[in-house]
Amino acid sequence: ALTITAAYRTKAEQQSAYDQGKDTAVGGGSDLHTGLSFRCTIYPATEGSLTEGKFLWLAENCKNYGFVLRYPAGKESITGFAASSSSFRYVGKPHAHLMTLNDYCLEEYVDFVKRFSFDNQYRVDVDGVTYAIYYCQASASGTTTVKIPEGAEYTISGDNSAGFIVTAIINQG
Repeated sequence: ALTITAAYRTKAEQQSAYDQGKDTAVGGGSDLHTGLSFRCTIYPATEGSLTEGKFLWLAENCKNYGFVLRYPAGKESITGFAASSSSFRYVGKPHAHLMTLNDYCLEEYVDFVKRFSFDNQYRVDVDGVTYAIYYCQASASGTTTVKIPEGAEYTISGDNSAGFIVTAIINQG
């Protein structure tokens, strides 16, 4: 009964959905452009809802798989969108863990990460793995050098505004 209703959309597809009144985000303004988000529903509705019973499992356990509820209730003034129990975004396990632990929406979490640098890394243990998380401001020149802990596996993600979030595995237990 759990059905994905939206996933990756191009800017043109999103604009079309907006123009038809099927979505509230204009083309270029949707998480669906990233390929990291999806929306879901229960079909048929007689099977239940995402906020109760067996389907509540998704929201309660998505962090274990690196996903977060993208538009949580009470965060509308921060996200700019109405609360939605059907929109999820992949952020990675350490980030999903921290966002859930601290009750952050994505915007609050990015602000949190911006407090840390290569020289002042935030460290967190999730499932026996130690991660270093920090922010690197983008250079105005267009070329940014990002420091990485020596020998670490890492990912670098743009924050869609002014820099990059670095996630490095420091110890795999």
